[in-house]
Amino acid sequence: MMQTHRRARHKEPETRKSLGIATAFSFSTNSSSSVSASCGLVKWCFSASQLVQLPYPEGGSEAVVVTNSGEPYIASLCRTHPPPRVVPLDPRLAAAMDRWALVVRNSTGAKGGLFTISTTALAKWQLLALTEYRAIFMVDLDVDMFLQSAGRPPADPRRVPAFRRTLVEGYQSFLRSTATLVASSDWHSPINTGVMMLKPSTSTYEQGLQTLEVGSFDFRNGFNAVGPPQQAFPWIKMAQNKSLVINGSQMARRNSWNFVGSSGDQGLFVYEFLIRQGAAAFEYSGRGNFGDQANLRAPASSSWMLDHFYSGYKPWRLTMRCARYFDFLREPAFVGVEGTQCHAILTAKASCLRPVKEMSVEACKECARLGQYATCEKNASGCRRKICDPVPRCPRWIGVHVL
Repeated sequence: MMQTHRRARHKEPETRKSLGIATAFSFSTNSSSSVSASCGLVKWCFSASQLVQLPYPEGGSEAVVVTNSGEPYIASLCRTHPPPRVVPLDPRLAAAMDRWALVVRNSTGAKGGLFTISTTALAKWQLLALTEYRAIFMVDLDVDMFLQSAGRPPADPRRVPAFRRTLVEGYQSFLRSTATLVASSDWHSPINTGVMMLKPSTSTYEQGLQTLEVGSFDFRNGFNAVGPPQQAFPWIKMAQNKSLVINGSQMARRNSWNFVGSSGDQGLFVYEFLIRQGAAAFEYSGRGNFGDQANLRAPASSSWMLDHFYSGYKPWRLTMRCARYFDFLREPAFVGVEGTQCHAILTAKASCLRPVKEMSVEACKECARLGQYATCEKNASGCRRKICDPVPRCPRWIGVHVL
């Protein structure tokens, strides 16, 4: 017994990995839309579990989920090996988010789905507090890390070099650099928070947290009355590629803080990293949604590209067709999530996206009854003739470079 006690007492403390592959979300399990959105966690966890088993990056990686939903709910959807680390939402941040939602609603009259999403997405700010990791790779639940390879890192020799280069050379270069945030733009905002690489910082976390605790917001002057975007940005300090991408965003074109995510995560990251820090430690990762308009860091052939299903174009929604997204359900390494609402949602969608030759008239009619867009026509009358979409198509997406 004494030997056992001695071994336990001198047990080596648990050490975290170099890179946290993370996602963050805050939602109510009483909301059907929130539960549906969380179904992206099933594939996210599968892909993350495959990713952390790779021998790179140096120092290893660990899957991390920051959420208010509790570990049992995450465990029900993430039956992976290894399982993700679940980090409870900081109570102080949760209170600040509640306070911020009231501030924005009272000052702008904003309400509805996009408003709710933008404020709950502020949970991402907690990633900056995870200083036990050298870096955090943030990936939203509506981002597919490996769409072309059934949710697993690519085995195709033509795709492996760019992927490996990102997590070896690109990652080490990021750690050595002065950059603390690397992200892409989108049509609305200079920073799309769906995919980011960042270095945790207690001081930056505290700064943003205080903004939510005591700050103000309106659509004209933004955070803490900093002013309209064209007056608020420190243009002189910005490199040409940053200025070009900012100019191309709806935020700058309309000279308004009324854009998607402006009062939430995207607006907060813009305010803290581009305005308050003068973009001094910010880098653009790639093409985002602007084509060749900007002078970009990396061509598509030299970096890892992820697929971001933006807005309402989520693969699990009734009106979407993206059969490729569901290939991971047939992977031997995937452990099913039977008994959950997400299992019903994902399997029903996958069933309606089977190849047309595998779909009977009865199966097609059942998809129509459920309101599912399928490989066969949604209208049940078309099922008799099996009028089919010849190639199940994926919704539009934004290709996002990592580094």
